[in-house]
Amino acid sequence: MPKTEKGPAHRLSVSTASAAGGTRSSSWSAKDDETLIQARAQGLNWNQIGPKHFPSKTPNACRKRHERLMERQNAEQWDGVKLDVLAQAYMEVRRDMWSMLAARVGEKWQLVETKVRHGRLLFLLKHLTLTLLSVWKRDLRTSLRPIGRRRRSSRMVPTTTMKIAE
Repeated sequence: MPKTEKGPAHRLSVSTASAAGGTRSSSWSAKDDETLIQARAQGLNWNQIGPKHFPSKTPNACRKRHERLMERQNAEQWDGVKLDVLAQAYMEVRRDMWSMLAARVGEKWQLVETKVRHGRLLFLLKHLTLTLLSVWKRDLRTSLRPIGRRRRSSRMVPTTTMKIAE
C-alpha cells in the first residue's frame, strides 16, 4: 500500500515498496534534475544512471523524468530569435494556409484568420459538434422505420440510404 509522507520543501512524496524490498520515492529535487541531465550528457544509459545516481528510482523513472525535463527545456527556449523566425515563416504562408480553410467555408481568408486567432475557434468547434450531432440524430430517426401496424412498442429496423451508381 503506498505511503504518503511530507518530503523536503513541503512536497508530497509517495513511496512504494519495490520487489527487492527497498523503497522507491517518486519526488525529484532540483539537484536530482541537474544530476540526471549531467549523467545523460555523459552518455550513461538508464540502467547505469538509476543504480549509480538514484538507487531509489527505476531506470524507467529516470528516463521519463529526463523526457519531461527536456520537453520543458525546449518549451522555454523560445527566445526572441526563434519567435522572429516563426513570425517570418507564418507571414510567408499565412495567405495559403488560411485560404484553404476559407475556401471550404466560403469566406475571405482574412476573416477566417481573424475569427480563429481571436479565440473563436472553440466556439466554432462547439457549434460544429452540435450541428453534427443534430444531423446524425435526424439521419438516425429517418433511417429507422416501423414494421407492420403502428403499436406502442413497434419494432424499428434500419433502412439503407446507399444509392446504387448507374
